[in-house]
Amino acid sequence: VDGVFGGFLFSVMYGSLVTSSLIRETTEDESANEGYRFGQEEETYDIVAVHGYFGRLIFQYASLNNSHSLHFFLAAWPVVGIWCYK
Repeated sequence: VDGVFGGFLFSVMYGSLVTSSLIRETTEDESANEGYRFGQEEETYDIVAVHGYFGRLIFQYASLNNSHSLHFFLAAWPVVGIWCYK
């Protein structure tokens, strides 16, 4: 149960950080969601800004500046928590 709630907490915190660091390429009349096109090559948010803020929020080595390893961690944490639960 702790793994599921921990994964939920990490996912919510990550979503909040990504939302606050979106790279805005839309006008004031458009929604922020209009800046993303499905299948685009470039990232929509700045992972370095998220890493810097999260490193200051918790501690420097708690954050991952590689988005692939961060997404793997967010997916693996609840699974490992469920496996370890007896």
